[in-house]
Amino acid sequence: MPRPHSMLEPVVICRPPATTHQEAKQDEYEKVLQDTSHDDEVVIYWKHTGLETVPALEFREIDKQKALDETRGLLDGEKIGFSSRTRGAIDIRRRGENDWRVDVPIFEGDEWTGYIYRAETGTRQILDVIDLFFEKSAWFGMLDFKMTRY
Repeated sequence: MPRPHSMLEPVVICRPPATTHQEAKQDEYEKVLQDTSHDDEVVIYWKHTGLETVPALEFREIDKQKALDETRGLLDGEKIGFSSRTRGAIDIRRRGENDWRVDVPIFEGDEWTGYIYRAETGTRQILDVIDLFFEKSAWFGMLDFKMTRY
């Protein structure tokens, strides 16, 4: 079983220069996440709703308030996710009125293992997790995660 990457230790990504469009986008993503010109660490987001799709490779930055507002506005079946260099990634899907699924990818070094931590929870807990994620506070222990193959 792979050793999970800690959500609190920085991820160091080392690869040769990009040769494909997707690799070029990945290099751009890594530059955005490692940008130190900001006072705070960059958090990017992605989402998929019935009206709008924001692909992860667009590298749109988001702050805590917008993240909370976007999450509150999701309808059943819609999802949103957040990623940063040191906080890792979290993918959130609304399944019902007070029913959410949270997936956290597990990395070994800079490679995704194909495994995730998955939890099901309510709205209040989701908003608390997002708040702590943006505050760089420990949030992983708030939910009852189970490790599973994606």
